Amino acid sequence: MFVQRSDMTRDEIERGCRMMSLPQLSKRPLHKKSFLVVGCGGLANTCATYIAACLLPGCRITLIDGDLVEASNLQRQHQLYSVKDVGRRKAASARVACRRVAMKGVSVEVASGMLSKANVRDLVSKHDIILDCTDCPATRWLLSSACATARRPFVSGAAMEWSGQVTVYCSGEAGPCMRCVFPEPSDGGGGRGGCDTLGVFPPLPGMIGCVMASEALKLALMDGSQLEEASLSGRLLLVDMLDGGLSTRTVALKRRPDCPVCGWTEESAAAQDRSDASSLHDDGDGVQLLPAVNSIGPKQLRHLMLESPSAACLVIDVRPKPQFDMVHLRGSVNVPYEDSQEFVDKVKALLEDHRPNTAVVCCRKGNDSRLAVCALQTSFKYLLNLDGGIMQAAKELGVAGKHLFVP
Repeated sequence: MFVQRSDMTRDEIERGCRMMSLPQLSKRPLHKKSFLVVGCGGLANTCATYIAACLLPGCRITLIDGDLVEASNLQRQHQLYSVKDVGRRKAASARVACRRVAMKGVSVEVASGMLSKANVRDLVSKHDIILDCTDCPATRWLLSSACATARRPFVSGAAMEWSGQVTVYCSGEAGPCMRCVFPEPSDGGGGRGGCDTLGVFPPLPGMIGCVMASEALKLALMDGSQLEEASLSGRLLLVDMLDGGLSTRTVALKRRPDCPVCGWTEESAAAQDRSDASSLHDDGDGVQLLPAVNSIGPKQLRHLMLESPSAACLVIDVRPKPQFDMVHLRGSVNVPYEDSQEFVDKVKALLEDHRPNTAVVCCRKGNDSRLAVCALQTSFKYLLNLDGGIMQAAKELGVAGKHLFVP
């Protein structure tokens, strides 16, 4: 006759026996824990599915992402999406994938829309562990502030080109928040350039997502000195897949007493009030750090390019050269964006040479081009940003725009 654990059913023991056989994880079954996964991209591809597969009945995982699945996502996000999901809502499709591997009795939910200042505190307060699977510095800042206030551990990961990083913020009394480490948004992942712009080696986000899932599960299953020794709280793991095949190192992180978010001085509290009031702009659908600039839509640009003399409208494409070479607007000039005086000088020389009536700056999705216009508009008043970038132009113009693009 067999005697089994009184706090687990037979199905739960069968499902979790390999993990629960580890002596470090054998004491606390994974019951009634809740996880919030923000962003359903390459990091969530492994992070969300691993967590969903490990949860026991009574647990909950919530997914939030307002984007649609694109064909370019599938290289990195194939555990969440298939070809038939292209064009569908990411969060809803990811929910289906997580339900496929989750036990009966595990709740897989979707939070509607994008993360914003209006909903972040409510979402964070309703979950035990928060996972940042985005590539947006503004969202990370927003999450970190909410997690610091609610004292919720915040697992954050990033992957770009060949390098990635993972850490745990706001864990325990001594754990730093993101603002302790990156005082400005551009310091923590860059206001410019994610994997959309700079590219990413497809297996890398999957690896980083696995580490994030590992950290989240340790937070749920361990405590005390055991968790302190095993967790990445207070440590930043750096991964490089181009250095000798694979290299890793960790950097120590410390909580700052004068941090404007989690500091404990009067000055830090005043700084937090000023920061919350001025640093983040919330448009209702999400959080933005990008400045407002004069813009033009794809259809207006098409009219300009077809109806105006070729010299009257100059299109400056600020994407990296490999992306420009793949496809670009006919007649456009490639000047890859960088936050430097050299970039400004190159554009200045280009404009002085062409002397157009209107100059339109474009990139893949309209973010880098917006920053470029902001950097240049003090010197050139007739610059416009292409809203939504090349991707939006291709969607809106369709067949009518094919002759505008050079593959």
